[in-house]
Amino acid sequence: MNRNALILAALLGLFAMAATGCVSVHRVTITDAPRKSVSFESPDAMRTFYDALLARRFPKTRKPSQIIAGQTLYTREIRPSANVAFNTGVAAADTNADGVISLREAEAYASIPAR
Repeated sequence: MNRNALILAALLGLFAMAATGCVSVHRVTITDAPRKSVSFESPDAMRTFYDALLARRFPKTRKPSQIIAGQTLYTREIRPSANVAFNTGVAAADTNADGVISLREAEAYASIPAR
């Protein structure tokens, strides 16, 4: 093969990659907030609350990946920080807003299905 044929093949390869959507950009913005101060009635209440909080934050089912041929893929996502997720969980669990999560409140929070 001569040199011109190699250059032409390389250029065609680059063009094919650019035309088929090999570029993917996924931008994630994290929102943050100061962590709320809360106490727990017992170690069991704390464990129940944190288990439910982690199950909501890291679900076992994942979103499937998608590949779109012929397009440049750009996605933007806003995610809450660990503090925002904690504050949301505390607001949902501490039903009487006294700053103390009881075992009963933690169990009620754990029984709420995740969205």
